Amino acid sequence: MPEDVLKAAKQHAARTNRTFTQLMRDALTATIERERGVQSPRRVILPTFKGDGVQPGVELSNSAALKDQMDGVAR
Repeated sequence: MPEDVLKAAKQHAARTNRTFTQLMRDALTATIERERGVQSPRRVILPTFKGDGVQPGVELSNSAALKDQMDGVAR
């Protein structure tokens, strides 16, 4: 592997909190899936926050009202 590509890969792995081996595995898997025309589900890590849950008046089961509330629109 060219030295500049190796260096860039190691830096990218460090920036994304992965080992070089993990980065290579992910890259090879993505390439193989793309060339096969297959996509497997990716693991998504969602941020979590401390607190007491949703604010009063927030109804998570009503997406239109939730969007309005986030946009500052009174209902």
